[in-house]
Amino acid sequence: MKKLVILLTFVSGALSLFAQGNLKDEFEQFKKQRAQEYHNYISERNREFADFLKREWQQFESFKGESLPEEPKPKRPPFVPDTNLRPITGPVIDNPLPALPEIKPVVVRPGKPSVLSEKLTFSFYGVTLEIPFSAKMKIGGEGYSEEQIAAYWEKMSATPYEDFLNVLQEQAQAFGLNDWGVYRLVEAVAQKLFENENDRILFCFFLLRQQGLDVKIGRSQDKLCLLMAFSTKIYELSYFTLDGKKYYYIGKDKLDRLYTYGKNATDKGLKEVDLNLSLPLNIGDAWKMRELKLKKFPGMQMALPYNTANIAFYSDMPLTDLPVYFATALPQKTEEYIVKYFGDIRTKCSLPEFVGILLNFVQTSFDYQTDEEQFGREKYFYPEEILAYPFCDCEDRAAFFARLVRNLTGLEVVGLDYPGHVATAVCFGDVAVEGDAFTHKGHRYVVCDPTYINASVGMEMPQYKGTTPGIIEFKDEVR
Repeated sequence: MKKLVILLTFVSGALSLFAQGNLKDEFEQFKKQRAQEYHNYISERNREFADFLKREWQQFESFKGESLPEEPKPKRPPFVPDTNLRPITGPVIDNPLPALPEIKPVVVRPGKPSVLSEKLTFSFYGVTLEIPFSAKMKIGGEGYSEEQIAAYWEKMSATPYEDFLNVLQEQAQAFGLNDWGVYRLVEAVAQKLFENENDRILFCFFLLRQQGLDVKIGRSQDKLCLLMAFSTKIYELSYFTLDGKKYYYIGKDKLDRLYTYGKNATDKGLKEVDLNLSLPLNIGDAWKMRELKLKKFPGMQMALPYNTANIAFYSDMPLTDLPVYFATALPQKTEEYIVKYFGDIRTKCSLPEFVGILLNFVQTSFDYQTDEEQFGREKYFYPEEILAYPFCDCEDRAAFFARLVRNLTGLEVVGLDYPGHVATAVCFGDVAVEGDAFTHKGHRYVVCDPTYINASVGMEMPQYKGTTPGIIEFKDEVR
């Protein structure tokens, strides 16, 4: 009897394993079938789009890029005499700064066997990248008529571009890139592969659209042009209005007219290019240090790191609306240093006092100069950029101060957009704080102006008293 029970148990287990094996095989077969169906769907859409590209393109006229408001900024920031300030004492933090690493090559390896059997080495903002690649994708255009561009699309559709896009997406995520960063990454690959500018634009157009981004290709005489639709307002770039939507010309040459295709069924589901950075930007290890002084704690030796590769990337970003800048996080390494210097101070004073220390730090540690004086044009800073340039103006200080307050206190912050000036306001919740303030969505926000030198929390610049500023709302992309 005992032997029979053992035998039945063995048979039952074997049947169970057999059933599990069958289920696993069936599931793998199901996955392969669905993958094939998706591949067939994409192939069909590519054929449809190639057919659409063959049709005669329409002529469109360009519009000059929109300019930023031209309200004059103060040439020199106003200040409050030191005698009006209440002294604050605090600890002196004297920690040795760690050595920062040199730039190292970044290698992205796919997690599973890939048809990308070759390696492509290229530079991205000074960082050497080596990624899997297939020479089948090195296809140049045989011409740039509608029919020839359609033929290029069909040839590229037969390459292992999906595997390559997965590699690029993995690299983009490692660097914390946004949609614009994906474009710059694809463009860097195109620069490596092709000498002809038109071939580079064809390559970028194909991969970006396959990535699901709303981009178009156009032609002006014998020159191809890349056009992008953005999710936020863009300044200074020329644009073409196509089917009621603005497509911005990504190029330096002046174009008055171009030919391109109109709206079609395959456009459905395309995503406008988003300049928001949902991850902290982290392009390699190209770090430098910015030495700063904290006026309220003169004995404190402070230096904050910034990434020169990040700074180069920011300088290439199109100029957009202020909420994008306010919402951008500082690099993790920079935040760690900030916490090191300010974390202990935070535990020894009240929230209003601590915000006042941060405010005075930004007011007195950075030299003021308008963008027109420093760059000859308007330029908004992403928070990290304030560490890289010798001067900054009001909106740069406001964005950096907002990040300090959000990261170190968690308090809600908004920007204040006055005529020719940008400041901030902080919501202290139930904590009573005297001074100039605004009510926004039922909450009291106290004015904190990083450009009004030595001004305390609750002090608005005299020339703006009685003025109702615009409110710059932003959502933290990284928390």
